[in-house]
Amino acid sequence: MNASRNVLSTIRARLKKGEPISVELPASGILNIDRPVPFLLVYRFPHDGKDYFTYQLGMTESSYIMANDDEGGALSELLQGLINELSQTFGSFLLLEVWMGTRDNESDFTIYINHKSTEVVAQTLEKELQGNIGYIKVTASVKKTDRIAPPGFRELISRSDAKQIGCQMVGLEIKPIYIDFQTRKPYPLFARELRKIFGKALKKAFFEFIRLHTSFTPSHFEILGPTQVEDLVWQIDDALAQLSEQFDLLALITPVNVAEAWEEFKKNHYRKSPVFHYRHMPIDPEIIKRKIYDLPIENIADPTIAYLFRDKRKEIDRMLSMLIDREKPDFLQSSIQLFGRLEESVIDVARGLLVATPMIKTEKSDQIDAEEFAARANRERKYPRGK
Repeated sequence: MNASRNVLSTIRARLKKGEPISVELPASGILNIDRPVPFLLVYRFPHDGKDYFTYQLGMTESSYIMANDDEGGALSELLQGLINELSQTFGSFLLLEVWMGTRDNESDFTIYINHKSTEVVAQTLEKELQGNIGYIKVTASVKKTDRIAPPGFRELISRSDAKQIGCQMVGLEIKPIYIDFQTRKPYPLFARELRKIFGKALKKAFFEFIRLHTSFTPSHFEILGPTQVEDLVWQIDDALAQLSEQFDLLALITPVNVAEAWEEFKKNHYRKSPVFHYRHMPIDPEIIKRKIYDLPIENIADPTIAYLFRDKRKEIDRMLSMLIDREKPDFLQSSIQLFGRLEESVIDVARGLLVATPMIKTEKSDQIDAEEFAARANRERKYPRGK
């Protein structure tokens, strides 16, 4: 109890200054609040160990707590003190707890509410969470209940205590549709898409609650996302930059014998493809590929940043494929993968230039070519010296 009070006093001091909060809790728990906001996402570790995917879902938000449940009530005491502080600041507060359900759940997402004031939040979640991920239909439903807590857990805050400190509560149960029950591991690509949908749905739900029940005035739901960048992001950003700077794509795919190749091409009456020579390769493209795919981009909490890094990794990968395919027939296809195909409109312009009537220079033309211009400029430059 004393430990939670010490933590709470530290939190209060930082909240008053508007500073970010990151506090380690017992059993690898964490409380993270980027900035004071009138909501908090809660995930309590199950008794048989935390579900990594659900744990990561919570980390997509700017205000969350991941913690072990405790019999002594220290977690509840910490939450009530925190909520009371923020509720006084904003006029109300939303506590949203997430947990993993079972395969027997009727819906993939089940939203639990115990008060009419949270119906809009539940409806927003229901609308945003249901849809299609690939060919799989994801469902969501709303249920009213007197008790919001995962099965086998007690309520974090009783209904009477929640009312007293201005707290509204919502529960969100997630059916483990993202888990392969033969391997007991998540389907990574499906889980990635589900995580993106989940994060957007939460932000929209928080935004609706804030708009209706608090004095906080964000202009858009995306503003409610994380504002602090985790260290892993900077590490991967630096690694991608260093790996991409190890080679110069344009220099390595540009022939060094263009003039000689052109003369040879003319000599053969434009019937035989010229032989190009290239710079020596300063890297092994396969080793660079291995290094970029060793970067743990999947561990980044923010799905938007993770997407940008995956996109950059794909770009570097395709550049390296072009280097591998240099001087081979597959080079063209590798180039198209990276830069795309030429648009028909550009091809039409090129064809038009080929058939256009060449400009005929008359004897009295006022125009001069580049060589004549350079010669005249040189004469002008030397003229003052003669004076």
